[in-house]
Amino acid sequence: MLIERVRRYTDLSLLGGFGISNREQAASVVAAEAEGIASGSVFAKIYEESIGDSAKSLPKISALLRDLKEGCVEGYGMW
Repeated sequence: MLIERVRRYTDLSLLGGFGISNREQAASVVAAEAEGIASGSVFAKIYEESIGDSAKSLPKISALLRDLKEGCVEGYGMW
């Protein structure tokens, strides 16, 4: 796995990213011993759906953040 190979060359915290958009993906990345995740485009998509009234996107963003956090916690439990 990529995380294992990179870890040999650094003691910095490693994040997995690109396409992380749900709890299961977050759990999988963290279970592979990444310290966390980086997620962006999924938030942009939610915001884009509510352009003009960005307050409408807040409940969806909040729910997604909660989901991703729970996935990370699950992933840490697999270490």
